[in-house]
Amino acid sequence: MAKEIEYKFLVDNEVARNLAAQALVLGVVGEKLVQGYINETGMTTRVRLAGDDKAYLTLKSRAKGISRREYEYEIPREDGEELLQNDCGDRVVYKTRYRLPMGAHIWDLDIYEGALLGLATAEVELVSEDEAFVRPSWAGQDISTAGEYTNEALARSGLPSHG
Repeated sequence: MAKEIEYKFLVDNEVARNLAAQALVLGVVGEKLVQGYINETGMTTRVRLAGDDKAYLTLKSRAKGISRREYEYEIPREDGEELLQNDCGDRVVYKTRYRLPMGAHIWDLDIYEGALLGLATAEVELVSEDEAFVRPSWAGQDISTAGEYTNEALARSGLPSHG
């Protein structure tokens, strides 16, 4: 069974932009992501366009703590564009992702655009729930179990009023 175990943190927007600029200097280029959400039932169904040529279809179960089942499949880019256009409505998130090495892990720094402009988050994926990891000083409030900060919730409802 495929499983996603991750911690997610808020990152100050100015700090995130500085990190992204530093990453570019080191040759880490941000990848543009467009994520649309198709259904509202037990499993989240996401279509993701990555960069200029990739597309993925992902199924995610509801989270239990920091873990959930996840199944991701690469699909033809044209199929991803069609799903995004015809089946996601306005349930779409735009962001640029920077993959930053830190200790034994890679952190995903996401800087959001469009209706979510000003939001930045960082995620680290783990192999097990009790795996140790280095939490950088710029990783702010832990929102790992805050349902309103899932990308699906952000696509459907926008920024949380307290965020």
